[in-house]
Amino acid sequence: MPATPLISQVYYDDDYDDDNEFIELYNPYQNTAYLDGLVVTDEESSGDEGVFQFPGQPGERNYPLLPGQRVIIASDAIDDGRGPELTAANWEFWSEDDDYDNPDVPNVTRVSGLAVDLALFDAGDGVMIATGAVVTAPMAITDVLDGVNFEVALADCVYADTNATDANAHPGCAAGRSLRRKNDGAQDTNDSANDFEVVSPILPSDMGIAVTAPEAVPPGTAMTYTIGYSNTGVITSTGVVITADLPSEVSYITYTSGPYVALVSSPDPLVWDVGTVSRKAQGIIEVRVSVTETISLGTTFTTSVEVGMDAALVEGNPNNNRDSVATSAGLVDLSLNKLATTTAEEEQWSTEVFPGGIITYSIHYLNQGDLPAEAAIITDTLPDEVTYLSYTSTTPVTLINWPNSLVWELGTVPAEANESIVVNVIVSSTVTYGAILTNTAEITTAWDYTSTNNAGMASVRVIAPYGIYLPVIMKDHST
Repeated sequence: MPATPLISQVYYDDDYDDDNEFIELYNPYQNTAYLDGLVVTDEESSGDEGVFQFPGQPGERNYPLLPGQRVIIASDAIDDGRGPELTAANWEFWSEDDDYDNPDVPNVTRVSGLAVDLALFDAGDGVMIATGAVVTAPMAITDVLDGVNFEVALADCVYADTNATDANAHPGCAAGRSLRRKNDGAQDTNDSANDFEVVSPILPSDMGIAVTAPEAVPPGTAMTYTIGYSNTGVITSTGVVITADLPSEVSYITYTSGPYVALVSSPDPLVWDVGTVSRKAQGIIEVRVSVTETISLGTTFTTSVEVGMDAALVEGNPNNNRDSVATSAGLVDLSLNKLATTTAEEEQWSTEVFPGGIITYSIHYLNQGDLPAEAAIITDTLPDEVTYLSYTSTTPVTLINWPNSLVWELGTVPAEANESIVVNVIVSSTVTYGAILTNTAEITTAWDYTSTNNAGMASVRVIAPYGIYLPVIMKDHST
């Protein structure tokens, strides 16, 4: 069953305009919550304020809020220098065409009420999130998922959950401060005095990490892990550290990074001091390792990576702080054989040809391994006594050299691929009878399990054209 998001923080500011205000939603539960079609409003009943709706319809699952994830909905996703910088907010309230609209931030769009942006009343207001079954005020309490009420009287604030049975005053609720749930935004006992506190606004950072590697590699070869990291949070991340745990089946060789980050510990684990990562910034670390030669084919080994940051920062999404990738030990095994067909005899695969005859060479190749063969090449060395005419192939290949030595670039030959190239040549009319015309073809790739089956040969003997001998009958006319 999907979880219900909480309003974990409300920031209002009456010192200037309302452009810097924001609401934070948080999922403190183990199940994923979905924002599709939910409505957010500071409207209680009068119809004098706007009701805003997330994209989609209630019940759809296109906009997840993962366990532990937080999102900021900004009144305007701007940085005017007078309040929190919100240009990297997750969402932005949008009312109508003349309302500021950050093109890089998706909208929570006004669907009813006055054409005004979300603006929290200076003396106090209420914020609600509801199912979206009803998108006009007033809303039934059964449609409301969560709500916060606050009032400002001199230096005091009064808060109330929608289900609160008690509302007690809290000191120090001045402009430019946030109402935030205790317990890191998760506390929800329906006791307002117990659940909320007044703090400076707290915006989340969000460091994410991902690692990729080949699905399979041959034993005894080198491979590369690519680690990508990024900050998709609202604020800059500081004290960022990345850790990679390598499996025993590989040995660390070296790394490169962009931008540069310092390796402060190796090889078990590898630790990089990344330092500060600005909003929307990203980087890559490439780790080169060697796979042990003694690994058994089919063995799977896993590398894990993790990113962390200063403990004082709030993580916007803990679900993307770790990643892992599995690789299997496999092999490439290309093989090739060659056959010849001539015009000397009717039966197929003849081994004899007349001077001036046509020879058709059939080159069959396949990958008997469980890994794709990269940058594979076939070289076909023709005998001097023939001239190249044409070729066809069962899959696209590129002929890069001819006429005496034919060279094809095959590109990547997938595992279990079985293909062929057919070559037509013409034999010289002056070739010596009895000559043996030998043609050899070979297939190569960057790494092959065995080379003993990479070449094939076909030989054809030149024979004299058949003659027809008729008897000569002479008539004696002497009698």
